[in-house]
Amino acid sequence: MRNEQVSAIEGPSDSSLKSATSKSYEHFCTAIEQAVNYTPSDVLIALFNQMDELRKAYARLIHKKDKEEEASPVKTE
Repeated sequence: MRNEQVSAIEGPSDSSLKSATSKSYEHFCTAIEQAVNYTPSDVLIALFNQMDELRKAYARLIHKKDKEEEASPVKTE
């Protein structure tokens, strides 16, 4: 039921927000990196390391997805 309610709300599609979201996240990562470089603390370093681990995991998932798409036959009509 909740999915029906959420999908009934009019607004921009998720795919149309992807570019802006990616840019915002990139700015956030840059801000964290600068904070670690200029005002290091244990909390910021831990956050930076966690974000780096997530980045690595995401990169592996994307690489795996790309390989699967290359292996699957492409339909042409």
